[in-house]
Amino acid sequence: MRKKNGGKIFFEVSVKNAGGLVDSFAISVDSTFEEFSESQIALVSMLQNQVESLLFESKISKAAAAFSLSKREAEVLRLVVEGRSNSDIGERLDVSVSTVKKHVYNIFNKAGVYSRTQLLSLVYGMTG
Repeated sequence: MRKKNGGKIFFEVSVKNAGGLVDSFAISVDSTFEEFSESQIALVSMLQNQVESLLFESKISKAAAAFSLSKREAEVLRLVVEGRSNSDIGERLDVSVSTVKKHVYNIFNKAGVYSRTQLLSLVYGMTG
């Protein structure tokens, strides 16, 4: 999004995922600068994708450590947070749906939640 504010022009990028806004950053220039070029916009878009991926992985890593998840549980957590179904997770990890359910149950217990919604809220609410 481009906008002018007090003598500066900002190009603001909001980093979002399925859970909503994660973070945002802005690039600004003096008001004498007329417009961002298409190549600058393309660069910021690529940067946004990288930042989004880094923020997502950071949230997953923090949650896995905070909840003392096993490596496999962390993999399942990542897929749950991506919005994958139990059957999709099973296919991706080459395990049965009942095994996925067991991992999800263990994650819920370790995180102290009762639903995927609560889990997502907890994971996306993590800072630092």
